[in-house]
Amino acid sequence: MLLNKIYILASLIGLNIATIGAYKNNVFDENLVLVFLGIFASAFFTLLIELLVNHINIIWNIIRSVFHKKIRISFAQLIRVEIEDKYLLVLNSRIKNTFQPPGGAIQYYDNKILTEYSLSEDEGYRNSPKEDLRKTLIVPRKLCSLYDWFFSRKDREISPEREFREELLKTNILPSKEFDQIRLSYSKTVTPKIKYSDQFDKYECFIFEIFDFIPTDSQRSWMTENIKESNNDYILLSKEEISRGGYVASKNQSYQLGTQTKYIL
Repeated sequence: MLLNKIYILASLIGLNIATIGAYKNNVFDENLVLVFLGIFASAFFTLLIELLVNHINIIWNIIRSVFHKKIRISFAQLIRVEIEDKYLLVLNSRIKNTFQPPGGAIQYYDNKILTEYSLSEDEGYRNSPKEDLRKTLIVPRKLCSLYDWFFSRKDREISPEREFREELLKTNILPSKEFDQIRLSYSKTVTPKIKYSDQFDKYECFIFEIFDFIPTDSQRSWMTENIKESNNDYILLSKEEISRGGYVASKNQSYQLGTQTKYIL
């Protein structure tokens, strides 16, 4: 986990300092010191590079969080549903005339995380289920620990199957009988940098876990035959059209997309 890697990094720094100190006090000879320093330095830089490459935005967010009083958090899962090189986007239930990938807020299972990580209800999410990971982080310095808990995948949803059923089956976009078997494969996690929200007068921290829907042959055939044109409930956009912010050149038409839509690409 991230927190453990940071502790190991700090330990390696301490070992390097201790080795140099031992050399100065004639505890180790020069050759032995060089061997130890080489081992510790190699491990240090390997771990440092891994942290910077894979967790740069997380590290940046942790550093930024120290300077803020409160932070809004929203941790969600998004589902890529691909139909003949286009992606299925559904109508956002909160923001009028806006389309986004199926998915939504991840739910937690144990209320102890609220006190352990100093989370409170956020006025911007007052209509959300209380189990949603859409909260206000009252003590921003706990963001590192909150990240560590989240990536441990304990006491929270680890699959967006609930959202798949709510947004695609209960809305009758897909038939429940044909799509009762739901196969979802984890693809990646996106952690955007913390940004200031003028609307809520707070900084916001997001995490998006992206999953692919893996249809059976019969499910793929059904989608190909029945979901061909966009309507009031959903739209089909290519990668290029999503990259252009929802503009469809062939129709000279623009769709309003949720800001999170780009993360499925």
